[in-house]
Amino acid sequence: MHMKDKKLFSLLLAAIFIILSWLFRFFDYKVVANMLMLASAAVSGYNILKSALLSLKYKIISINLLVSIAAAGAIIIGEYWEAAAVTFLFSLGSFLESYTLKKTRNALKYLIDMAPKIAHVMKDGIVVDVPAEDVKVKDIVAVKPGEKIPVDGFVVKGNASVNQSSITGESMPVDVSVGSFVYSGTINENGYIEVETVNSGEDTTFSKILYLVEEAQGEKAPTQKFIEKFSKYYTPSVIIASIITFLIKRDLMMALTFLVIACPGALVISTPISVVSAIGNAARHGVIIKGGEYLENLGKVNIIAFDKTGTLTEGKPFVVNVISAGANRNELLKIAKSLEIKSEHPIAKAITSYSIDEEIFDVDDFAVVTGEGVKGKINGDTYYVGNRKLMANNGIDIDCVRLHEKRRGIRQNTCCCG
Repeated sequence: MHMKDKKLFSLLLAAIFIILSWLFRFFDYKVVANMLMLASAAVSGYNILKSALLSLKYKIISINLLVSIAAAGAIIIGEYWEAAAVTFLFSLGSFLESYTLKKTRNALKYLIDMAPKIAHVMKDGIVVDVPAEDVKVKDIVAVKPGEKIPVDGFVVKGNASVNQSSITGESMPVDVSVGSFVYSGTINENGYIEVETVNSGEDTTFSKILYLVEEAQGEKAPTQKFIEKFSKYYTPSVIIASIITFLIKRDLMMALTFLVIACPGALVISTPISVVSAIGNAARHGVIIKGGEYLENLGKVNIIAFDKTGTLTEGKPFVVNVISAGANRNELLKIAKSLEIKSEHPIAKAITSYSIDEEIFDVDDFAVVTGEGVKGKINGDTYYVGNRKLMANNGIDIDCVRLHEKRRGIRQNTCCCG
């Protein structure tokens, strides 16, 4: 049985014993109830005692030792419920810590799985698939539509639309062409490119981000450092104080009670669990926190300033408004949808989703103008859907559109002209 499964099994068994004990106590079977409480304390306290003895072997007085002595003391003075409660709650905290760490490791594994495994390397005009970490600097890597880019480097051939949100946080896919720099771990959403490798394997930007996350999980927050230092001195202090109490008062029950109520198990394990789970959960959602110190400082922040417009988005483009300059709005949407439905560009998908109820025209001579948009003929007339560069390169005057933008204060990314 796996260690985590053993912890869960002993925890459930201890909980069952506690529940049964309360039922027997309700029916006035105190002897049976006490035996069940003892059984619960034994089941949940076994690993605690084992860990305490192991720590003593290396001359470390751990919090597990304090819990073990407290539980034993509770049994001696006949407080079986206290013994069961102390060991059960401490075991529950330990299990939750293990569970949280597992979830955090899964978040890190999710990031690792995002890293490309295979690269299509061009060698003497032939494409050879090799492990991404084996790609060498200056190697030319081919990246097809829908694939992750396996290296950092410059585009030497082709055009594409790349989703760089995992690296730069850029909300919109970025159009890249010859000379553009691309990052490992980003996704080629549309187009074919060849990339000359600058960094590969552990030297890529994506790998460095992974390293930061791993390092952040090991970095301790100021509170965590304080708690660890606190527990180091607190445990022996409590044991000594308990002994002094017994020597002065000659009251064993008082000394053992002092031990029981002085167990700070939740305090000791709460901070590391909080820090590790927060960093792991943030990483899973694409937010990199450099360590516990920075996480703790976030609690003191009153205002957050973001450095550019468009950073906070839903992660995909969508149509906000349609401005028609000298054309019927519905007709404009039908033309745009008829052309964009043949394109795989993210903006094309946003337009077709917005005009989902519109019918489409038959399109002839359809063509993708990479990095600019699309064009095609509808009923003998040529139409262009794309950015300002596409319009300018085809001699189309879009001053009327700019005038509408200025009047309405709208920033436009796509034009549709015929």
